[in-house]
Amino acid sequence: MSTVVGAVGPFEGNQEEWMHYVERVKFFCVANGITDTERKKAVLLSVCGVQTYKLIRNLLAPGKPEDAEYDDIVAKVKDHVNPKPSTVVQRFRFNSRSQKPGESVVQFMAELRRFSTDCDFGDTLADMLRDRLVCGVSDGRIQRRLLQEKELTFDKALSLARAMETAALNAEEIQRPTGDSVEGEVHKMQETKPSLPKMKCFRCLGFHPPNSCYAQRMQCHKCKKVGHLARACRGQRQPGQARNEIAAQSPVTKTHRVETTPTTPLPPKPLNIYF
Repeated sequence: MSTVVGAVGPFEGNQEEWMHYVERVKFFCVANGITDTERKKAVLLSVCGVQTYKLIRNLLAPGKPEDAEYDDIVAKVKDHVNPKPSTVVQRFRFNSRSQKPGESVVQFMAELRRFSTDCDFGDTLADMLRDRLVCGVSDGRIQRRLLQEKELTFDKALSLARAMETAALNAEEIQRPTGDSVEGEVHKMQETKPSLPKMKCFRCLGFHPPNSCYAQRMQCHKCKKVGHLARACRGQRQPGQARNEIAAQSPVTKTHRVETTPTTPLPPKPLNIYF
């Protein structure tokens, strides 16, 4: 028993055109040495799937698939599934097509060739592709370079466009900073916020906001009041303690030296004594 080369699944109209599917069936037959027309028809009817076989029977009614020719079956399904589009509409789509963002020149030209299939350009196809490439390319540098050529053919235009596109991508990759450099730039851009001086708490003499101090629920052992500790009690302040506490709570303290010039003591006033 001979080995079967490859496989062809059922036809799915939402994923490919009918003629593309017929081409795959043709290549399957070539790979397996099937040259007889009747055997080709048998392969097509066997692998096309239930829905497509049912469509073929309806299109050939009142005749039967086994009585029809292979080319007739292909043509009837094509006219039903993929009827020939209007040439005017296809040319409008061709002439309106421009390169999309993120689309390479090769992908752009592949789409133009697909549109040109039903445009009936004939011998002028190469010129039409060249003109659409020059007018529809999105990169202004490539477009200006193509317009500088006096005798520009389609092959030359495509070669120049691909070369300039590849060079631009390579230059961008070379100039792109490495991971370490990018990380260094990010660190440079980050601003370090200056640390603010901490507030001295009057409840416990620590450095934090008083409203978050645990001592606000404690009882002082000196004055028996709730809200501060004994070491921060203000009930028994020594002379000058209030002034020192205010200075300690200030984030920044400055000391000013006051220099005084010594003065010569005045002589005592004479006493006037009257007798």
